[in-house]
Amino acid sequence: MNLFLRSRRRLMDHVHHVCHLPLRRLSSACALAASILAAALPAALAPVPAAAAQAQHEGVAFDTVARVGDAALQLNGMGLRGVAWIRAFVAGLYVPQPSRDAQRLLADPGPKRLTLKILLDAPASELGKAVRRGVRKNVAEPQLAGMADRLERLATRIDDIGRVHPGDTLDLDYQPGRGMVMRVNGQTRGAPIAGADLYRAVLAIFIGERPVDATMKQGLLAGGVAGAGTRTGPAADPAEQADPPPAAGPGGSAAPTGMDRPAGAVGWAASATTPASASTPAPEGPGSSPAP
Repeated sequence: MNLFLRSRRRLMDHVHHVCHLPLRRLSSACALAASILAAALPAALAPVPAAAAQAQHEGVAFDTVARVGDAALQLNGMGLRGVAWIRAFVAGLYVPQPSRDAQRLLADPGPKRLTLKILLDAPASELGKAVRRGVRKNVAEPQLAGMADRLERLATRIDDIGRVHPGDTLDLDYQPGRGMVMRVNGQTRGAPIAGADLYRAVLAIFIGERPVDATMKQGLLAGGVAGAGTRTGPAADPAEQADPPPAAGPGGSAAPTGMDRPAGAVGWAASATTPASASTPAPEGPGSSPAP
């Protein structure tokens, strides 16, 4: 009880002291408190930067806006590259004005970005081979001769990555007046490679007349995020798969392909085609063409 009374007396003495401070001292104390509050308020009330909007495809997130140089590009669509149960990467295409028209996008001279988000561990050289073959598949011989050296420079640059791993990101940017810029996990690799023709040829692998994967092309040509939708898992309908499972070989077993190899099995690569030792090449047609 005595302790309670003593504490109460101290509290009353403190209140009495504050209430009887000279006006000048009380004003100074109030001014100091006001200045501290004024300094703290701007930081407290400053707007928190909003997180970049994202869209998802096959459980992989893409920002809906990407900046290439001074241009803000919009996500046109996303698509999975995979064969049977193997998922190689999810691609995202960024353009100034979303469109479902592949020819319009290929002809557009403006900036672009093609992003590949890797889903497996594999030699990067497999992707380099795929780029070489894919360009040759989509470009006529006279035009190919004019870009052969630059194509090889790009493919070699991809080879030099060494290996790609799940979670890695490869960006191929086109900047008018500069050319193609390659970035790996946000880090620029090498000098720009000049020529809108080369970038158009690489983009044709994905959305051209002879794409590596018809289903992936369809996703990339969604015409904007609203059209792209969101998917978080493999296609439920087998008809939506990028490619059919390997055809059965003699004796009922699946024909051997590079995709069957656990080490270095790559959905985008030339190794997905049937090797020369197989009796019959894999069928090629809409939605089931082999990788480039």
